[in-house]
Amino acid sequence: MGEVDKITTIDVLSDSLKKPLSLLGVKHLLCISAYGMPALQDRKLMFGFLHNDWITHYAKNHYYVDDALPNHALKLKDWGEPFWWSEFLATQDLTKTQRKIFEEAFRYGLKEGVVIPLPVRVNDETDEVLEYAYVSAGGELRRSDELENVIRLLSVAAHRTARRIYLKDAKGGFAPDIVDVGPNMDFSTLTAREREILAWIVEGKQPSEVADILDIKRTTVVTHLRNIKRRYNFSSTTEMITALHRHKVFI
Repeated sequence: MGEVDKITTIDVLSDSLKKPLSLLGVKHLLCISAYGMPALQDRKLMFGFLHNDWITHYAKNHYYVDDALPNHALKLKDWGEPFWWSEFLATQDLTKTQRKIFEEAFRYGLKEGVVIPLPVRVNDETDEVLEYAYVSAGGELRRSDELENVIRLLSVAAHRTARRIYLKDAKGGFAPDIVDVGPNMDFSTLTAREREILAWIVEGKQPSEVADILDIKRTTVVTHLRNIKRRYNFSSTTEMITALHRHKVFI
C-alpha cells in the first residue's frame, strides 16, 4: 500500500492494482464516487480496470439504469459493511431485470464479486454521508474473509490516492497530503482503548465486529473513532487508516 500511496496518475494507479488483483481472480474493478443523493448524474468513475466485453454489453443495454448494486452501495450510511454479490442476490428483493444483470455478468466470467462501501465525508452531528464512494470487484472469486480484507485495504489506499490526484489536478498545482497536515500526528498520545480499537480497524474489521471482539457497545467504538478523527484532523476513515499504515503505528 505504500507504493500505491506514491502514485501520481490515475492510469498508473489502475494498472498497479490490476496485476495483484488479477492473481486473486479479479477481472473487473471500478471505484465510483457520488455527492449527495445517489443520482446517476452525480456519479464519477475514479479508477479501475474494466472487463471490456462486459462493460460494452452493460452500456449497450443501458443496465446502469436498473443495476441494483450501485444504488444499494451508495445508500449505505457511515460504516456500511462490505457485501458479496451472491449475498446481495440472496437477501434483496430484486426485479427480473436486476437479476438478469447478475445472470449475464456470470456468463461473462464475473461469477462472484464484492462491494466495498467507502463513506468519505460524514457530518459528525447528523451522521449524514455527504460524499459516497464504493469499489466493486468481480471475477472468478472464492468468497472468504481474507480476500474481502485484502480488497478492502487496497481499495481504501487506492481511493485515498485517487482523491489526492484529482484534488491536485483540480487546483492546477500541488495538493498537500491531508494526512501530513493534521494539527497533531503524535500517535503516542492514543489511549489504550483507542489503540485497541484502531488495531482491529486497520485489520479490516468493521465497528460492529470490533465491538463484539472487545465486548463493548458499537456506539462506543464509533465515538472513539470520531474523537480520533477530530483530534488528528482526519476527514475520513480512509485517511485515518492510511496514516496509521504510513506511520507504522501497528508494525
